[in-house]
Amino acid sequence: MQYEIYVDQLFVMNMFFDCLMLFATRQILKLKTSSLHMIAAGGIGSFGLCSVFILPFQNALSRITFLFLVIFPLMLITAFYKNSWKRHIQAGIVFFSISIICGKIMEYIYIGLMKSFRIKLNGIFICVVGVLSIYFVKIIRKLYIELTEEINRYYTVLMRYGEKEILVDALFDTGNLLRDPVTGKYVHIIDKETSESLLGKGEQVSLTEYGIRLIPYKTIAKSGLIPAFTITEMLVSNGIEEKRIKSPLIGISGESISSSHRYHMILNSGELK
Repeated sequence: MQYEIYVDQLFVMNMFFDCLMLFATRQILKLKTSSLHMIAAGGIGSFGLCSVFILPFQNALSRITFLFLVIFPLMLITAFYKNSWKRHIQAGIVFFSISIICGKIMEYIYIGLMKSFRIKLNGIFICVVGVLSIYFVKIIRKLYIELTEEINRYYTVLMRYGEKEILVDALFDTGNLLRDPVTGKYVHIIDKETSESLLGKGEQVSLTEYGIRLIPYKTIAKSGLIPAFTITEMLVSNGIEEKRIKSPLIGISGESISSSHRYHMILNSGELK
């Protein structure tokens, strides 16, 4: 059996699909890149696919190898050139996954419409699927954010203060950017219960003894002064990666910072960037 392949139509349709999947990947992973590079990458991917039908490859294995080892990496490098190799690998996994899912969706929709209406739907089909794919990508992105929220927001912190060590559940709060106006150091917030574990429960805390100083703060609801002191170090972990912070500045909240007691510390987002 022989098939006729119209290279011009294949190039346009595949470039549209590649660009759509690249933009979806950028949205899901929030990667930094320009739209021009995304379109150029889509052109590279489409040109590579068309070339396997033109160049004298000996078998299907050599065609697949050419696409996956040459064209696919080149497309990702062109699209996300500003990002690290780690982000390129993440982008490759996401791109490949959503391409398979969306490709199958397009295939089933196309076959279903062909069987139902018995007409060719070339241009209309691409536009309709393109609109549907945009909504599909938004749903995937929302699910991705929800699935990774626990990893991105909640941490375990090992705090060391002299000879004392305590383990605290912490929240990564992008709204906490409090800094010491004198030293410029970022301030992490702990509740009263955690501060008593470090400084001693029921003791009269001396400002001089523990090096505690008052740092001004301002929120939407109120403003004031929060006592803060420096501990030896803390090890911050979300189960995937760890960060050691030497001599972090810790602020003491006079009230509970979590109504559900899910966490007892609010990490400063500025220090964890």
